[in-house]
Amino acid sequence: MSAVHWPSCTASRRLSAAITAASRREEVFLVHVRDKIIPLHRSRIAYCYTSNEKVTAYGFDGAAYPLDKTLEALQGLLPESEFFRANRQFIVARQAVKEIAVWFGSRLTLHLTVETPERIVISKARVPEFKAWLRSLHPVE
Repeated sequence: MSAVHWPSCTASRRLSAAITAASRREEVFLVHVRDKIIPLHRSRIAYCYTSNEKVTAYGFDGAAYPLDKTLEALQGLLPESEFFRANRQFIVARQAVKEIAVWFGSRLTLHLTVETPERIVISKARVPEFKAWLRSLHPVE
C-alpha cells in the first residue's frame, strides 16, 4: 500500500497566500511624481490611458497620474465591476461613462465626464460585453 503525501503546512500556506494575492484588488495606487509619492484611490480614477508605452491614470478632476504598471497589470488589479478594458489604449471607470454613441460598423464611441486625449472606440466584437457590463450592477469577476 502506498503512502499518501499531504502538502506540508508551509506549502499550503504559500498556496493560500498566492491565491489571496491573485484575487485581491488594489484600493490605492502609490504614484511617484518628482520627489513625492501620492496615494491615488481607485474611486478617483476616471480612466487609464497608454501612449508610447507609458500608462497614465486620469482623475475625475482631470489630473494626470503616471503609473508604473501596464494596462494588462491594471486590468488585473482593478475590479471588473467598476472598470472596463475598452480597447488597447483605455480602461474606463463605470462612473466616468457619460454617453455612448453608435459609430461606423456597429462600433461604439464613449464620451466620458472628463476629456480624453483621443476617441474611445469599442469594437463591434466587444459591444455586447460592454453593454452587459454597463447594465449589470455587480458582474461576476
